[in-house]
Order: sequence, then C-alpha cells, then structure tokens
Amino acid sequence: ICAHSGEGAMGFIINRAQPVKFADVLLHLEMIDQNDAIMLPTETREFPVQCGGPLEPGRGFVLHSDDYLSSGSIPVSDDICLTSTLDIVRAIFKGSGPRRATMLMGYAGWGPGQLEAEIARNG
Repeated sequence: ICAHSGEGAMGFIINRAQPVKFADVLLHLEMIDQNDAIMLPTETREFPVQCGGPLEPGRGFVLHSDDYLSSGSIPVSDDICLTSTLDIVRAIFKGSGPRRATMLMGYAGWGPGQLEAEIARNG
C-alpha cells in the first residue's frame, strides 16, 4: 500500500512477474531501437518488470530505494520511493538510476472504505 486516505487506497502487487522485459519498455517508449536492445548490458536487459495490478496495466511505476530522487518521486516509507516519470526510466537505462528498484506495470486501487471492508471480510 503506497497511499491510503478517506478517498481510498493505492498499492501494488510486487510478486507477479510480467512477460514484458525492460528492453520491451524501452523499445515501446522509443528510447532504443531493435539493434540497441540486443546490445543492452545484462543488468539493464534483466531489470525486473512486475505486474503491479489490474488497473491501468499500460502505465509504469518504479518502486525504488531513496538514493534516487526527482521532482516526481513520492516517499512511500523512510527508505522507499515511488516514481512514475520517464526520468527514472532514462536513468535506469543509462546506469544512473536507483541502487535497488523494480518496475511495476499497473496498480491496485480501492475506493473509500473498500480496502477496510475487504480486510474485515477476509481477516
């Protein structure tokens, strides 16, 4: 859970691999071409992309360590941030991104009181 208020909650599933690879994301965003994709360093090519949730599955988010901050970064906890701007994708691609990170496609969301009701029902 990254945000929770009287208006609802937003969070991510963080243990469901996505069939899309980071190179596919870079290709889709036209940051690289097919020839560049082949030449990507292993750590960039294998950068984790997870299914973040059922809502807006085409929208990307990066959950990451707090050693990378941009104007679009939102603190989630003392040492975890969330960024959903292209700046972080570019930084990861160039090797200047956060020390630890995972990309999430989509998110999970709940309306007012919905999450609390689900927790009460399912314990």
